[in-house]
Amino acid sequence: MIFREYLESETMKKNESINEVEKLINHINEILLQRDEEIRAIESVIDNDNEMIRNAEAEIEKAIHSNDVSTYRDAKSKQELARDNAELHTLRLEQLKQKPLVTEDEYKEWRDKVLAEVNNMQLEALETAGVCLAKIEEIAKIMGNYITMANTTLSRWQLEVYKDPETRFNNGKINGLAQTKVKYSAVTDMINYVCQTPEYQKIIASTRKE
Repeated sequence: MIFREYLESETMKKNESINEVEKLINHINEILLQRDEEIRAIESVIDNDNEMIRNAEAEIEKAIHSNDVSTYRDAKSKQELARDNAELHTLRLEQLKQKPLVTEDEYKEWRDKVLAEVNNMQLEALETAGVCLAKIEEIAKIMGNYITMANTTLSRWQLEVYKDPETRFNNGKINGLAQTKVKYSAVTDMINYVCQTPEYQKIIASTRKE
């Protein structure tokens, strides 16, 4: 069961099993890492292209100063080639930064796998929660019955057997003080409160339908 395996792995801090979300996280990281490496490589090439442009421009200035047509022509050719390379690599860089890194089919495939797994996990979580909450309800009933029985017994012990002089009667009813009584603990109060919430009732109703 996917949810229970995940719950156990989170509770025990184990990551032996990998779910679809974790697989997608790894896949995303691999794609972005490859993209970033390619971006850095292209940026380095662009830096080299710009250096070649500056060198060609320096050669052009030198050829103009020396009135050397052949050198001027070669320098202009180098400058054009360097500019073309820089333009091409810049376009490729922008493409890498803006263009989708996966196809539409791959995007939908991963999206659907994650959504399907999450939906299944939610159903399993609901089933697991229903079992736990039903146990809580059972505990609340057991504790409620036990406390009622304890109070009844202690009352009889105090009034019928010990005949507590601190407790006075009026027409057969307790009319006084110092009656021994078990109080509900904070845990029991919390359980009773949870069992009355609409959310609890909704989960219990859903699990009982199945």
